[in-house]
Amino acid sequence: MLRESRQKEILNLLNTNGYVEISALCRMFNVTEMTIRRDLDQLAQFHDIERTRGGAVRSETTLYEETRFEHRINLHSEEKLQIASEALKYISYGNTVYFDSGSTSFCLAQSLPSDIHILAVTNALNICSELTYRSNISTIMIGGEISRNTLSSRGTLSEEMLKLFRLDVAFLGANSIELDGKIYTANVNETGLKKTAMRSAKKTYVLADSSKINSSKIITYASLNEIDGLITDSGISESDRKQLMEHGANVIIADMQL
Repeated sequence: MLRESRQKEILNLLNTNGYVEISALCRMFNVTEMTIRRDLDQLAQFHDIERTRGGAVRSETTLYEETRFEHRINLHSEEKLQIASEALKYISYGNTVYFDSGSTSFCLAQSLPSDIHILAVTNALNICSELTYRSNISTIMIGGEISRNTLSSRGTLSEEMLKLFRLDVAFLGANSIELDGKIYTANVNETGLKKTAMRSAKKTYVLADSSKINSSKIITYASLNEIDGLITDSGISESDRKQLMEHGANVIIADMQL
């Protein structure tokens, strides 16, 4: 098994059980203790997990909070750029577009061509900052309680403000896509805003790289058969793609050419 695949499985186990033991992982993956220790050390650099003498545990705070943005932005960066390039195809001149918070949505905002004319609506501080100086893009920031981890607003005030808009397209983030078609987020406080965006938009697309397929998180906010498409990268397995489609998903695989 490749290192990236093995580490993804270890993260899944941490999300599900809250802890992993080095000895058990060695037997499971048929690798040396040194290999597993390196895996856990690398995972601890980018995820909120804590190394222990015999393995690792999931940080208590991450059961209810999103991993910090600066940790996520450097993970699977090539795949996120592929997804952003594909998502651009669903934005037309003059559209009102909602950009949800998240590292892939931020990549999409960065990828917008300089000559595009749209009205951008977002709850993400970094996306608002990115688009503010684009002369052809009008940007509206949704207010509300600010999350330091996601650099975004959320809560009742955010939801009420977003209800005022009629969106042409909404791009939403996700922390996990289960094979039964359920879309998950890490924070219960963000579900209301995501649902509001779906109701306000003519078209809704979820942006999620393939590492998020079949990895557990805390709370679901929608099913794939309720949206217009899941845009992911070519790393998704054929069996996972087929299973998602069996649950009504429109799986859009981004072109590998950037």
